[in-house]
Parts: sequence; structure tokens; C-alpha cells
Amino acid sequence: MEDRKLDKPIIIEANGKKYRIVALNTVCYGIKESKSCIAEFEYKGKWHEVKNFEILLDLRKKFDDMQRKDDDMKFKELRQASGMNQTQFAKYFNIPRRTVQNWELGINKCPEYLMELMAYKLLNEKRRQEISEKIKVSKEHKKRQGNQ
Repeated sequence: MEDRKLDKPIIIEANGKKYRIVALNTVCYGIKESKSCIAEFEYKGKWHEVKNFEILLDLRKKFDDMQRKDDDMKFKELRQASGMNQTQFAKYFNIPRRTVQNWELGINKCPEYLMELMAYKLLNEKRRQEISEKIKVSKEHKKRQGNQ
């Protein structure tokens, strides 16, 4: 079993109870692998370890779903911040529109490195436009002063 302790516990509500996930783990049974977690539940103001494996599997699934939704929102926020709709964004980056749509719906996940590259390009294009605009305004200002 391989445990990965979380920096900060994640609170999840399930079956009318509040749980906090403190670590993620992968349990191996021969060649079969199962994702689980180490979790605690609150009872009378104290936290107690969850020992029911079915509940742990369910909590891990909910945790993974939450993570996936966060990733989907990050991509959608990037696209919206660009000021482009899905079709424009897809054409701008030469990505099929269906792929952009699937990333936003959570059907597929946009690779982290690709999101970083897209954000980098959008930021640099915006800076380039701002600089070009300043140069244009400066030239027009000089031209007007020269005509007076």
C-alpha cells in the first residue's frame, strides 16, 4: 500500500455525515490495483478513523470527481478569460472544437502542461497587443505634433 498524505485535509459530506480525507492511497491485490483513502469521520466533536473499506472507496471516488471538476473549471476559466467562445478558442489554438467542449464538460482532461502553454501564449499575445497599441498611440501623437 502506498500512502500520500494531503497538505490540507479535504472535507466531504456523504451519507449525511461529514468526513475528512487526510491521505490518498493505492491498494494492490496481486495485479489488481484499487484507489482508496485514509479518512476520518466526526462523532461528538472528535475525529475517528473510517475502517469500512466500501466507504473509503466511495470517498476516494467523490474526491477524484471533485478534483476533476476543479480541473475542468480551470480550463473553462482560461477560455473565458481569453474572451473567446469555444469555437474561436479551438481555431486560435488549432484544437478540434469537440476537444475543447469535452475538456469543459469533464469528459476528457486537458493536460496540465498544455493549459500552462495556452495561458502563456494568451498572456504574451495580450502583452504584445498592449505594446503595439502604445507604439501606435505614440506615433500618432508625434505625427499630430509635427503637423501643428
